[in-house]
Amino acid sequence: MPIDSKHPDYETAAPLWQRMRDVVAGEDAVHKAQVRYLPMLTEQKPEEYRAYVMRTPFFGATARTIDALHGLMFRKPPFLTMPAAMEEIAADVTMAGRTLDGFVGDIARECLSVGRVGVLVDFPRVEQRPVSMGQAQATGQRPFATLYKAEHVFFWRERRIGNKLQLVEARLHETYASPVDEWTEESRPQIRQLVLEEGAYVQRIFRQSKETGEWTLVEQIVPQLNGAPLRYIPFVILGSDAVSSDMAPPPLLDMANLNLSHYRSTADLEHGAHLTGLPMLFLAGIQLGEGEKVYVGSQSAVISPDPQADGKWIEFTGQGLEALEKRCEKKEQQMAALGARMLAPEKKAAEAGHTVEMRVGHETSMLADMAHVVSDASTKIMGWLRDWAGIGGEVRCQVNTDYVVAQLSAQDVTALVASWQQGAISKQTLFWNLQQGEVIEDGVTFEDEEARIGDAQPMLMSQDDGGG
Repeated sequence: MPIDSKHPDYETAAPLWQRMRDVVAGEDAVHKAQVRYLPMLTEQKPEEYRAYVMRTPFFGATARTIDALHGLMFRKPPFLTMPAAMEEIAADVTMAGRTLDGFVGDIARECLSVGRVGVLVDFPRVEQRPVSMGQAQATGQRPFATLYKAEHVFFWRERRIGNKLQLVEARLHETYASPVDEWTEESRPQIRQLVLEEGAYVQRIFRQSKETGEWTLVEQIVPQLNGAPLRYIPFVILGSDAVSSDMAPPPLLDMANLNLSHYRSTADLEHGAHLTGLPMLFLAGIQLGEGEKVYVGSQSAVISPDPQADGKWIEFTGQGLEALEKRCEKKEQQMAALGARMLAPEKKAAEAGHTVEMRVGHETSMLADMAHVVSDASTKIMGWLRDWAGIGGEVRCQVNTDYVVAQLSAQDVTALVASWQQGAISKQTLFWNLQQGEVIEDGVTFEDEEARIGDAQPMLMSQDDGGG
């Protein structure tokens, strides 16, 4: 099997991913795709088709929906548990300036956009490996994470080892900078193969010849942890519904398809408006001499000696365009029902609080499931970073699943405090309600808040003493 052979599921999914990328990218990308999304009209000339495309706006409902869902998921930052020694890694997890919480957000956006993403944890390539963690830190060597889009993970294999299904091979599309001359370089393709051989993790780099197109092995590495080869591949593939290499369609594919249907209906509407929008002068019984022209305007006139001659302006009065407008509006409503709630008109009738929560809870269940998947994968990635850095301690990532904003009003806070003062609720219950109502930030424990209150009291007392 050639090294650039693709997984059968990849071949099936790649066109769907391309469709999602174009729809999310917006109008320029959809226009550039031309006949892929907007067929030519019968006997339409190339220049007429280009004008037809450029007249047609693209309604970016899918991208707005992804932005809104991502905003809901990250309206509270991920809750990260890790040892203090990992803070430097978390501040720049990619070694390219991306923080850990931002990296988790990137993973989630890929899941929302195409429903699939891969992440590799690796160690910088160095001639001389450090013999201790201290030496590694002194020379700036540490593990890092790299995100691979779905299109770049083109082959994978799993095998059951013991009682666990384990990744035993993955092949990744990459690029490298190849010098052209003293001053310039070009981007060239390479393949990174991750494979388990005889229970040991091996990396191989293949590069393609510009002349023959053949792939050649240029580097082989056996990454080590504590002086021994790894017994697993530190690469995770996740989708919108599971940490798994199993293929699933993009979660918003139905919306993207409807978005493109709306685009085609809009093209018909704009084309019809273009053809019928301007009135047309109709002249009957008027004979023009050779080379004679008719000028239209308030300072011009058309004269004919024929008493039966006639002239009139013809304007469009039919209902065809109105039907197209209704079709576009209907599709916008359908897109709103598929997830773009921010595009739907506000409900005028008041809804009971529990009704709103039930409706929102149902619509965000897919988002909450995705948040759990991203949390699980990110926790695994953090564990690999911790182990490879030689650090001990618990790691955990928990992405927000609270999508109903329920901030307490001043009256609510006053009532809760009064209930506590009267002995109707405990101090712990008061704290829990204040945290759920977003008066106290997430991640703060009851003990933390008690310590904060204790630290603040001397300052308040000293102010009272000074004022007395």
